[in-house]
Amino acid sequence: MATTSLTGQPGRVTTIAPAGSYRAALRVGEFNAVAGTSLISILGDSAAYLAVTVLVYQRTGSSFLSALTFAVAFVPHLFGGVLLSALVDRFRPKSLLIGIDLIGAALVAVAAISPVPIPMLFAGLFVVGALAPVRSGTAGALIAEILPGDSYLAGRSVQRIGSQVGQIAGLAAGGVLIGWFGPDGALLADAASFVVSAGVIALALRARPVRDRSRHQSLVSDSLSGIRRLWAHLAVRRLLLLAWILPFVAVAPEGLGAPAVAQTGHSAALVGLWMAAIPVGTVLGDLLMVWAVPPRYRQRLTRPLAISLTGLMIAFALGPPLSLSIALLVAIGASSAFGLGLDQTLRDSTPPALLARMFAVNSTGLMVSQGLGFAAAGLLGQVMSAHHAIAAAGALGLIAVLALFGRRR
Repeated sequence: MATTSLTGQPGRVTTIAPAGSYRAALRVGEFNAVAGTSLISILGDSAAYLAVTVLVYQRTGSSFLSALTFAVAFVPHLFGGVLLSALVDRFRPKSLLIGIDLIGAALVAVAAISPVPIPMLFAGLFVVGALAPVRSGTAGALIAEILPGDSYLAGRSVQRIGSQVGQIAGLAAGGVLIGWFGPDGALLADAASFVVSAGVIALALRARPVRDRSRHQSLVSDSLSGIRRLWAHLAVRRLLLLAWILPFVAVAPEGLGAPAVAQTGHSAALVGLWMAAIPVGTVLGDLLMVWAVPPRYRQRLTRPLAISLTGLMIAFALGPPLSLSIALLVAIGASSAFGLGLDQTLRDSTPPALLARMFAVNSTGLMVSQGLGFAAAGLLGQVMSAHHAIAAAGALGLIAVLALFGRRR
């Protein structure tokens, strides 16, 4: 019996990647370019913020200013996501991504090769951070366009796994670079990563038109107007709230890792095992979702997995031993696969004209909610045991899930 290849010609059998599989997503060259440059950015930025922390402490001797580096990484996302999100519709996506990367490269390189004052260093980081949600929004909308249907969820899984690996690898690489070349050398490596990212985008991404040619409003007014239009859609609003509230509560186990281990009488050396459990579970959950769950069931698992995540956190109220706590944390990480179905539902529910803005706003909300979540977990840990604080955060998350998923859309 003759076989037919993908080109329709008789010959050897050509394997076709199943829809919604990792292979189907990774066979798309433009997706590889966008996802790959996002990974490069995570690697470079993780190393850079570690380097800036060391650099600021070396120059000032101030622990406060050194810690302020992380606040400078957090605040600009809110500024950029709220006031600059209209940029995603005002420039060609390819040009915007390249421009943001080159601006980042220039600012970081200046900080590395010249002893700029600390306020100027923070100002440069602020600009890079403010443009991050614009880049995320542009990249997110491109991936939604590049990967239609079920392949989108697999593509988002690739990004999520890359983010987990990239942050850990970036911090490790930053430590090595600082040890070999000092913080300035690590910053130069970050500047180079921006240049590499811009080069990949220039070579691998095709040109697309501007999404919105009407520029009757100022940038800030247009950005705020876009957020209002996005927020006016009930389904999108509920999904965004869920996308922010669950990460807000889900960071509690990591934020309280050190006191939780100490309060159970174990050595601080085991904190690393505690902290690694959720990322390991996250990778496992994503792999199982894509490999083991048929595409038609993936979005249906969003609600059960969200309930599972919060329920597992509530189980910490029983004060489980460390071995069981680690198992619970791995399961919590695996339950975070709810985000894959939620992301796909968000993409499908958002009007196409607002898609890029939704990704920019969602990126901002995620960053802000996680930052506030760490702070809230710390405050809870001051008034109750770490295990009870984790359980309380889980209870809050369960209430939110039941309220926002209370009615079928």
